[in-house]
Amino acid sequence: MSHFPFIANIGILFSTFLFSQIEAQEISKRSSYIELHTAVQGSFGPSLSQAEIAGGIDTLSFDNKKHLSPGFKTSVAAEFVAGIRRNKFQFQSTLGYYKQDIGLLEKFSQSGDPFFIADLLSVKASALLQLSNTEKRGPNGFYTGFFIGSVFSVSTTLKDEIKINYAVKVIRPYSEIYWGIDYSYIQSFGKKGWYAIAGASITMPGLLGGIGKIEMENNSPYTIIRDKIQMYTVRGFIGIGMRLKCKPDSK
Repeated sequence: MSHFPFIANIGILFSTFLFSQIEAQEISKRSSYIELHTAVQGSFGPSLSQAEIAGGIDTLSFDNKKHLSPGFKTSVAAEFVAGIRRNKFQFQSTLGYYKQDIGLLEKFSQSGDPFFIADLLSVKASALLQLSNTEKRGPNGFYTGFFIGSVFSVSTTLKDEIKINYAVKVIRPYSEIYWGIDYSYIQSFGKKGWYAIAGASITMPGLLGGIGKIEMENNSPYTIIRDKIQMYTVRGFIGIGMRLKCKPDSK
């Protein structure tokens, strides 16, 4: 697997973060912050472009073959966030890790076999706008905005039953680029800059790549129709954050 997509996306993430720091130096007041999140996310694939294999016998199918695609279990992610706040805007970078359990399901069915487990790293850059009155509430209140990110397969573990029954050779690690919308609410507590945060995000249509690619054995009774495993997510999270020192005008 080429490391170029990984290096390129890491570069995009951190260049965005550094750009926000440079911009922040031109405002009258700025502050930085860090956060730790626990996120629960449900995932699903696109209906038309998802990975698919076909084979075996299904008399109800249009071609008398079984058609199978990946299905995703709910997962839990750990995330670290670092960002900069300026006036009503926040610019932040997020690094996350989670295990994704994936099944191989018959099309239009919720039944299937365990497929593989993927160790995934996610990175994203977000630009958020505070919707509440900053003069009275400070950083507390509701935020919303857009993000762009990528998820990388660090490793994949294919189930033995899949190797035997479908002659799947391997799931090749791959990377996926996506974008979406963030929502969050911040509430301060204590006097040391600590705050609680809760929120949600959703991946929007238009992703590129995938979290893995299916490769079959030469003697497999199943054929690949599409090989890229794609994944949209809807997630909710809770966490804690800490505001670091504010910096005055640098001019």
